[in-house]
Amino acid sequence: MMIFPLPQHVMAGADNETLKARIEMLEKELDELKASLTEKTVTPQNPAAPAQEALKSSDGFSIKSYGYIKLDASYNDSRTVSGNYVLYVPSEGTVKNDNTFNITARQSRLGLDIGAPQYKGWVTKAKVEADFYGDGPVAHENKAELMLRHAFLETAKGGLSFLAGQTWDVISPLNPNSLSYVPGFTSGNTGYRRPQIRVSYNNTFDDVTGILTQFALSRTTGTTGEDLDAGGQNDGDDAGFPTIQARVALTTKGLAGKKNVIGISGHYGQEEVEWTIGDKTDYDSWSGNIDFVIPLSERFTLSGEVFTGKNLDDYFGGILQGINTTTRNEISSYGMWSQISFIFNKKWQYTAGFSFDNPDTDDLNNGARDKNSFYFVNAMFKVLPMLTIGIEYDYYKTEYKGMADGTVNRLQTSAIFTW
Repeated sequence: MMIFPLPQHVMAGADNETLKARIEMLEKELDELKASLTEKTVTPQNPAAPAQEALKSSDGFSIKSYGYIKLDASYNDSRTVSGNYVLYVPSEGTVKNDNTFNITARQSRLGLDIGAPQYKGWVTKAKVEADFYGDGPVAHENKAELMLRHAFLETAKGGLSFLAGQTWDVISPLNPNSLSYVPGFTSGNTGYRRPQIRVSYNNTFDDVTGILTQFALSRTTGTTGEDLDAGGQNDGDDAGFPTIQARVALTTKGLAGKKNVIGISGHYGQEEVEWTIGDKTDYDSWSGNIDFVIPLSERFTLSGEVFTGKNLDDYFGGILQGINTTTRNEISSYGMWSQISFIFNKKWQYTAGFSFDNPDTDDLNNGARDKNSFYFVNAMFKVLPMLTIGIEYDYYKTEYKGMADGTVNRLQTSAIFTW
């Protein structure tokens, strides 16, 4: 085999072209490095709050704290239940214009988000969260008790997810944007937190449109009327099966590049009450609900919920009246809440809304709460990225069957430090 060397000028030309390309590449990398260094030295005009970094272990687990410290100060021109917040107003026939002033930090909240390493595409996480509105009696306001809000694990792959633990109900998932600790509860906003097992599937058609389907088995428990027969056991547990909850929500493209969300949900459960030994009666609890979030523009958003049902005290419906212990019948109720929110800029946000809960008068005894209405307007100002102050005016009216109404004008201010 014969080898013919290339002419010298051909080899030199090739070397020059290679060297030239190499120099151009190095010059480009140098320019990019200079630009990168320049960007890092520029101070933004509106710096964001420092991001809370998660603590990570060598085996892929992570933990991140979050929460807020919140101080609420409120003035009521009449006595309310329960002072720091309002569930309803006693009749003016029993307590007339007994003004009160309250200041509390009990809504302060502490939480942990826990992440786990992915396994075969499954993403698993957990959450624990508490505040200081404990269930036990608080003899002294400055010695509040811890209350569990959330404690659940969730694993998801694609659009499918499974959840086990305590968190918000599947039904009626929204809350008014109020400074109140119980925004609209007992006056049109139903749903609460409880232990449950949940499966969800989010079927997305594009970047925006999708249908979310959720199904849950939850414990039949609430905050009042849990043991009507004084048998020493929760009447919901005594029924022998869990409450069934379900929701279907449609997400579509809305105005200003935002999303419309409309959901339909409901639940069914039972409570077993043994009024006398051997005399057991099963009482149904059910609801049908609609929830909606509709952007009206880039800054305005309309949202709310509508409900109807029976024996809803576990869900803050019926003004905390579920079963009439005199007639021994369930109490039916319907109601709603709605609000419009306006984001003026990065600093200011305003919200105005109303709600009502209207039990069936025929299901009530004289002296029972017949209708509860709530109107509010507030403004929130972000002083610093992590510090917000707010002020809110509320008007509550509680109507009674056969008794005078109860009304209250309430002014609340709040300071919130968030991390």
